[in-house]
Amino acid sequence: MANVTDVTGVFIFDFTNTGKTAQEAIDWLTRFDDALSSLGYPTYLGFNESDHEAVEKDMGASLQFSGAGRWTYEENIKVFANLDGDDDYQNLLKEMNGLTIKIEYEEIGNDFEGNGYATITIQDGKATLDGEYFGDEFETEDSEFDDDDDWDDEFDDEDDDW
Repeated sequence: MANVTDVTGVFIFDFTNTGKTAQEAIDWLTRFDDALSSLGYPTYLGFNESDHEAVEKDMGASLQFSGAGRWTYEENIKVFANLDGDDDYQNLLKEMNGLTIKIEYEEIGNDFEGNGYATITIQDGKATLDGEYFGDEFETEDSEFDDDDDWDDEFDDEDDDW
């Protein structure tokens, strides 16, 4: 039960400094959306034909997304900024020199609320990351665990029968 929350937000793509055509950006976004939705903790951007006009007009796109909570956005944002790997989305990011992606999100569930933002810029095959992932996070008043000791008492591995 690693993901007991849901996260929603927006990815804002800026292709103006990439030197790519609008059609190249559209093709890239289609492949990037497919790659993100195939991750272990997927992100669903839902890029489709109705979004093409914004890319053609502004060389950018603002896409609402949903995902599987905390691990998706705490970990995936860090992974997006680490282009040393050879995953599909990392290779796609490397293709788009000059791309800026802004991510804003809110997460709610299981007595937890959090939000944050990040800006990822791709330059010379490397990514820079700026922002506050989980800039504001807190447990709601409904939380049954007042502190870490309560959590440890409830989920102490020594009590496991398996």
